[in-house]
Amino acid sequence: MKRIAQKNKKQHEKKETCSIVLKPVTSVAVAPVRSEGVSVEALLASVPRASRFLTAVQFYPGLFDRLEPAGLTREELAEGWSLLRFDVEHPPSPPRVQEKASAAGITGCEAFLEHEVALARGKLSLRFPDQLAFLFEGIDDDARGVEAVITASLFASRCRQLGHAPERAAVRDRDEEAVVALRTVGVTPERLDAVDDLAALARRLDPQLPPVSTTWEEQRLAVLRKLHTWITVWSEQARRVLVRKDDLQRLGILKRHHRKPKPALAPLARSVEEEGPDSRAA
Repeated sequence: MKRIAQKNKKQHEKKETCSIVLKPVTSVAVAPVRSEGVSVEALLASVPRASRFLTAVQFYPGLFDRLEPAGLTREELAEGWSLLRFDVEHPPSPPRVQEKASAAGITGCEAFLEHEVALARGKLSLRFPDQLAFLFEGIDDDARGVEAVITASLFASRCRQLGHAPERAAVRDRDEEAVVALRTVGVTPERLDAVDDLAALARRLDPQLPPVSTTWEEQRLAVLRKLHTWITVWSEQARRVLVRKDDLQRLGILKRHHRKPKPALAPLARSVEEEGPDSRAA
């Protein structure tokens, strides 16, 4: 028994030695990715993946900072947004070239109105009626499209005037209290800056088209390949440096591990009654 106990102790110490916790990665190089052999269906699937990834980095404070060790920069984000704005579903109409708001920017402004602005209205209505009237004059929480971009920009501008505008000096103390209350529902300076970025994105022109010698199909395939490479690389980079499960869920890159099915239970031993009188006698 003593020899068995010593053997079990050595095995336990060996397991503890093998289970070494790796140090967090501080700097990771971007690995090359080939997308030439990827099917069109897989390339198209990169569009919603990239949209979710970029929107999460844009919306959630601190997420970009946690991704910086992976090598992610503002220039890399701008490249991702530029690729995402290319319309891969509808070829352009040659005789008609017009400016249109970016779908990603509009969607972001609509989400801001539906969530943070709606929560801010409820929060201020309890204790800050004057600030509520100032911020929400002419504001429609249900605005859509270009109206949502205009409304979100107007609301962000008014939020910055609370506690700073000279014409509101008489109620500055209450304005500052209202600013603190707004931060509890997500209307922070960082969030307002992100709304400004979304509004600017929504007002931009469509991406420049490649030379006329290439067809729209060729342009589309080139953009999809670049976007597939972009989201594949940065998804893998993010998994290497992020340790929080909620960050991975927001980016849409959390890998789900399917549980193995439990083995079937062994058949129960026969009861004494089933074995018969001979076995009982034994």
